[in-house]
Amino acid sequence: MFARILSKLKGYLIAVGAALVALVVVYATAKKEGRNSALANQARQRADAMRAKKESDDEVDTLSPDDVDRELGRWMRDQKR
Repeated sequence: MFARILSKLKGYLIAVGAALVALVVVYATAKKEGRNSALANQARQRADAMRAKKESDDEVDTLSPDDVDRELGRWMRDQKR
């Protein structure tokens, strides 16, 4: 009788252990995918920022010195310029 209960209990423990292992694998996979997604998002944002900076630099490079002074004057606190 005790052996039968022990064999049933062993079967349940194996099933619970397998379920726990499956949960750990799912958790690890989801965490890895989340990390990869975050890294891809950061790379995309970095590329967008680099593209915007290049566009801004190119725009400033095409301005005449007077136009550059006028544009910078918009950002100055004192209006003496």
